[in-house]
Order: sequence, then structure tokens, then C-alpha cells
Amino acid sequence: MYRVFWMVMGLVVISGLAQAALEELIGSDVSRLSDAVLGIAVSATFGTFGTYWYYLHAERRIRLLEARGQPSTDDLKRAGGTSWGSPSLGVAMGLLLLIGTASTNGATFEDRKLDQAKVLINAGRYSDAELLYKDFQRSKPDDPEAHWGLILIYIQRDDTLALIQELRAVLRSDPTNSDAIHLLNQYRHKGPEV
Repeated sequence: MYRVFWMVMGLVVISGLAQAALEELIGSDVSRLSDAVLGIAVSATFGTFGTYWYYLHAERRIRLLEARGQPSTDDLKRAGGTSWGSPSLGVAMGLLLLIGTASTNGATFEDRKLDQAKVLINAGRYSDAELLYKDFQRSKPDDPEAHWGLILIYIQRDDTLALIQELRAVLRSDPTNSDAIHLLNQYRHKGPEV
């Protein structure tokens, strides 16, 4: 087989695992940049060296045939003929990749922003979390989880005006929300009338 090919593929797998671990540890989305860099690197590497790797592989196989005696034309055709193993492996890996990307438990890229924002809140990075929640709200403005994430941030920052506005946004979509009503009554006296 192509030894260098498998080494490069091993690096691709390792970098994918490292990317996933990094996203879990720091809670940020590094996948777009790393996917782009990795895709370009793999394409450039295989595009540049793929034919040469095949040449080295074929040369090794011919030397092995010659070591057993003078190979006939039929022997060379058989040795250099189509192998169904590699294409089958490639198709299987492609299907696994498609299944893996499709099975993110139904989580969309937008939904992952909520998870990342929670990690940022736990780390005390309220400004970064606020940006993610507000970015999420552009596509889902009435999502209660984003509203409550922002409410938590505004309570931590003691930003009464923004807190009251966010509580009113919750009440516009759910007028009977007792938690929002309670907090609004509690904080309304602290800030200016909104």
C-alpha cells in the first residue's frame, strides 16, 4: 500500500480529533477555519504527490515480481490491475463521513452557538456569550433559551435597562411566563422606565 498516503490520512484523522477536543475544551467554533486549512492542505498534498506515490508503489511491486523471476505481461497486468479494496474503502469512509456529519443529534450550527454561549458564561466571558446569543437571535428571535441566557448575563453585569428589555421580549412571546413577570417586577424599580 501507499505508506505515505496512510501516514497523511493518519494526520488528517488526528487533526480532526484534536479539533473536536479543542472545541470541547475552549468552547469555540474552530471548525470552519481548521476545515478550510485542512481541506486545502490535503488537496495540495495529494494533488502534488499522489501520482508520485503511485509510481513508487508500482515500482516496488514490479521489483517484487522481478525478484521471483522474469514477470510475464499477464503477471504485470494482474499486479497493476484494478483493486476493489481501495475504492471500496474510500466509499465506506465517505459514507461514514456523511453519516457522522448528519448525526449531530439534530443540532444545527445555530444550536451549537447556544452551547458555546453557555460555556462562555461559565467561564465568565459574558461579552463573548452575549455576542453569540444575539447572533443566534437573528435567526430565532423568539427562542426562550437565548432570551434567558441574555437575562442571566444582564443580571451578572447589573445592566438593569438591558435586563428589563430582555424580560419584556420574553413576555411578548409568552405573556404568562411567571419567572419573567417576577423578575420584571423585581428589577423595574432599580432602573429607568423602559
